[in-house]
Amino acid sequence: MEIKHFDKEFIERTKNIVQTQCKEDFEYDVTLLLNCMLGLVSLPTERTKAGQSLFKQECVNKLKNMGVIINSTDDDKTFRTVKNALSPMNIAPQNMDGVIDSIIIKDRRESSAPVHTELRFTVTQLKEFALFVADKHLERYANKITSKKK
Repeated sequence: MEIKHFDKEFIERTKNIVQTQCKEDFEYDVTLLLNCMLGLVSLPTERTKAGQSLFKQECVNKLKNMGVIINSTDDDKTFRTVKNALSPMNIAPQNMDGVIDSIIIKDRRESSAPVHTELRFTVTQLKEFALFVADKHLERYANKITSKKK
């Protein structure tokens, strides 16, 4: 299958996988969700330049509203934590009654440095945040295309 607009199509396809395949009745739902989450947050995070504070702030506000922030030093680090923690797999699944109950992700400057940001997501919250970031990035992409046409 051909890809003409990588950013847009990658996010759309990954979002579709999260919506259709990451379900409780699938044995590896959390594994698939974490894999998709890495792509859904990495691409938009890397495409966010210093002057694009609205996208960053919307993502941080979503994390705050979801109540997943356990520890945070500042919004910039909080914004990058999901990507920075998932890339080296700084993930600690929490189990309850034989199933994954929640996921703790931690970010630090270096492996020996203290943790500066810690987030705890339920599986449902992790999926919600992945889809939120995907939607916000697709909105931003659509606005960029619309601006170029004017």
